[in-house]
Amino acid sequence: MNHYLVYFKYCKTYDIIPKDRIAGPATVGETVVVPYSGGKKYKAIIKHSGSKGECEKRAEDSFVTASVSSTAILHSGPSSLPP
Repeated sequence: MNHYLVYFKYCKTYDIIPKDRIAGPATVGETVVVPYSGGKKYKAIIKHSGSKGECEKRAEDSFVTASVSSTAILHSGPSSLPP
């Protein structure tokens, strides 16, 4: 369990990040601050904790297949979108 699947609500994106990018312990459902490139920080909700493969599978089940019939969810993280 060395990764988090996080969801950035304000920009409707998700990402899989190493646990060490979050300061201190965190739990599923908790809102955390995720540092990104350029020194920017973004609030995100932890959706799953596990191996990178488990997080990828959970992301596919939660965001990719669910978004086929609703609003698209991007897997790019917040830094790829304008503020």
